[in-house]
Amino acid sequence: MRKKEGILCFLDVMIKYSDENHPLSVAKIMELLKEKHHIDVAKQTVYNYFEVLEAMNIEVVKGDKGRYLLSRTLEKEEAFLLCHSIIANNTIEEKYSQDMIQKIIGTQSTYFDSSFIHYIYNVDKKDNKDLFLNISLIGECIKTKCKISFNYTTYNFKKEIINKREKNIMLFHYVLWLATIVTTF
Repeated sequence: MRKKEGILCFLDVMIKYSDENHPLSVAKIMELLKEKHHIDVAKQTVYNYFEVLEAMNIEVVKGDKGRYLLSRTLEKEEAFLLCHSIIANNTIEEKYSQDMIQKIIGTQSTYFDSSFIHYIYNVDKKDNKDLFLNISLIGECIKTKCKISFNYTTYNFKKEIINKREKNIMLFHYVLWLATIVTTF
């Protein structure tokens, strides 16, 4: 492994193995770099990596027992909320739910409590392969300011699709309103 890749491996170690309850000493960081990424670094190199993180505005807290990242892409509470929202949403297929949850968990340390994942199997997930395609198409329509229409449908007792309303609903103004709400957050 080249020296230039060392800082990325260092950041990976800090993301995966450090948090406020599990600070890492310089010796432990060096050990994890060797064990997980097969690179040997000197103590001074680790201190230099901390300076690089500081220069990149990535906050590292230094305590008595070691150092840890102060903030992450997603805070613990945000990751929990997003994961539970995905689990509760039965319009997302189980495979996609698992993939998205794994991506979210990947932003946390290995000590992140992900025991809730087994709940995904208890939710009645629909086979909805077009969900992400529809989201992409709606996003494109918002960007190009084109009109969107749809029909409200439901199933009858024979499991046939029936229209709930006679006319199509135009979403142009609603989509623009939704787009302005989303961009203000």
